Amino acid sequence: MIYKLISTKGEITATTLGDDAAHSLTIGAISPHSYLRVSEIDGAGDGAFVKITAAGTAVTTTNGTYLPPASAITLVPEGERPSILSDSPIGLEDGLGSIRLEGGGGSGNSVGRFNFLSYDRGLTGYTISALNSTAGGSNDCHILVEEVALVNG
Repeated sequence: MIYKLISTKGEITATTLGDDAAHSLTIGAISPHSYLRVSEIDGAGDGAFVKITAAGTAVTTTNGTYLPPASAITLVPEGERPSILSDSPIGLEDGLGSIRLEGGGGSGNSVGRFNFLSYDRGLTGYTISALNSTAGGSNDCHILVEEVALVNG
């Protein structure tokens, strides 16, 4: 499988995870049908448990997915994730709040010879929670979170 990077969502550092508590990173909205690649980038870590939710649920060793040291896993958020086939919102990167449809015709709000497909719903924001797999261990994880899309190739 080939994945294309859409955006880097952030990191949870080894310093942050050093207290052996679950720590979170707000990912924000993700594109419909994309995935989150979660990587342990330090290589010296003992591994971690991770959980991605819209509710911001904290990860534990029993409800999370194990992330081995020096590896990457591809996850989708638990529960409802955005989809162009459901009633979930479509994210607009430019912040304009509309998509211009040239050529007229169709439905939407008409302005001159252009039609606009209005976007007026809030985006679902996601959070990743991470926890070192070994409490009290000296090898804390450093986690990188990226949004990726599957590419046919």
